[in-house]
Amino acid sequence: MHPVPLSAAPPKRMQPVNAHRITTAALAFVDANPHEPLTVMKLCLALKVSRTYLQRSFLEIYGVSPLAYLRMRRLNDARRALKAAQGTDVTVAEVAMGNGFFHCARFAKHYFQQFGELPSATLGRPSRPARTAPVPDGQTR
Repeated sequence: MHPVPLSAAPPKRMQPVNAHRITTAALAFVDANPHEPLTVMKLCLALKVSRTYLQRSFLEIYGVSPLAYLRMRRLNDARRALKAAQGTDVTVAEVAMGNGFFHCARFAKHYFQQFGELPSATLGRPSRPARTAPVPDGQTR
């Protein structure tokens, strides 16, 4: 009887060509569905790969998870759209939804974490009109 090693061999690195092919296909799918709220599972189904394989491909090529990469990419697209919309009637919500973010508060949170400012600051106007409070002498402050 031969002893069986307790530890498995470390996972092999993916072939860079395969990881690159998978990430390129994933980004093409994202580009073809810009308004779609994407999940890792939707990407896996579209690409016909396992979650682990997709995860390893993104880690190999970009050093981050697929979800983190896609969020960063869409946030950058949203930032460009907000800057382009300065001085127009476009709203933060319209830009967020146009870039696949359907929960405005979550979009603002991720945007702030990424860029250090709120999307409304990038757009150049407050997210809500400033409210004025009446003062006793009838004026507003």
